[in-house]
Amino acid sequence: VVTPDVGLYHPRHRPARGSRYFSDPREYLRWRSGLADPHGRLADANADPVVALLLYRKHIISELPYVDDLVLALEKAGIAPLPIFINGVEAHVIVRDYLVSRDKSKAGGARSSDTFL
Repeated sequence: VVTPDVGLYHPRHRPARGSRYFSDPREYLRWRSGLADPHGRLADANADPVVALLLYRKHIISELPYVDDLVLALEKAGIAPLPIFINGVEAHVIVRDYLVSRDKSKAGGARSSDTFL
């Protein structure tokens, strides 16, 4: 499996075909809206606070357990994680292109991240 330099990841996204990773926040949030949280409640990226997580691509490739643990713990707390992985030097580009735009509402098409980790 080829891991792109930049993308979005979720531990429960394991498609039978195609990429395991998402290429933009809108695609990820659309997929996530169909998930049930640990309490059986459907995820609602428009109601739940969105927290962008900037992660190192190497940690995704290495399958470090803290990544899955963090994403799932945020969901359990009623938070919509937006886990974006990067090579390390793209953080400013990701914030500019994925999370904010001139109108400050690029993530999810009409929703920006409430905070960054």
